[in-house]
Amino acid sequence: MDAHLQSLLDRSGGLATRLDVLRVAPPWALQAACRAGGLVRVLPGVYVDTSLARDTPSELPVLARLEPELARRAALSFVLPRGSGLRSRPHLVVRHRSGFAVAPPQVVVRGGLPVTRLDRTLVDCWPLLPTVDRPELLIRAVNDRLTTPQRLVAALGEVPRLTGRTAMRDLLDRLAAGCRSPLEIWGHDHVFTGPGMPPFLRQARVRVGGRPARHRRHPRGPLQSPSPHR
Repeated sequence: MDAHLQSLLDRSGGLATRLDVLRVAPPWALQAACRAGGLVRVLPGVYVDTSLARDTPSELPVLARLEPELARRAALSFVLPRGSGLRSRPHLVVRHRSGFAVAPPQVVVRGGLPVTRLDRTLVDCWPLLPTVDRPELLIRAVNDRLTTPQRLVAALGEVPRLTGRTAMRDLLDRLAAGCRSPLEIWGHDHVFTGPGMPPFLRQARVRVGGRPARHRRHPRGPLQSPSPHR
């Protein structure tokens, strides 16, 4: 293998993009390394030292044969060219975003790597998860103060054709109303909701013995004693 190319791989942990390679070696060096079996292409324009691919069934895509951390680095190194016709494949989900740029405010830098913003990432991941697992992801993010229902609503507005959009919007409405658990959401939807019931302020933050709690109340006074909320 070309000495400059080998040095690049040693510095980068065995992974390099075509642009990286062409900064230190001629195109024929990359082609020769691939033909000799020293490098393998895992994504368009992204190459990995062949010795780092695990000994797994050959029918698996090369990306699936890498250690998870290396596969993550490879995916983050992949920049989809504008107008590319690349589509999702096994072990790789491709999302096309109009006007997207790998720069603020659309990305933030974490651990030295550019990543998409959490609010938009949560929205994009919604249809990829099993239906039963979807609410917990958003509830946890809001409870951990990583985001807010309002910011998630704004991110959802950027994806008008999202699969499962109605269910996500309903969940965000409950989170914006103050619900912070599946049980509270169930209570919001089923407790004191019968015919003839007056309108309620469904969730109100109070403190009981120095601890935060929520209770259901009528605008003219409480109708339900508070219960601790964690």
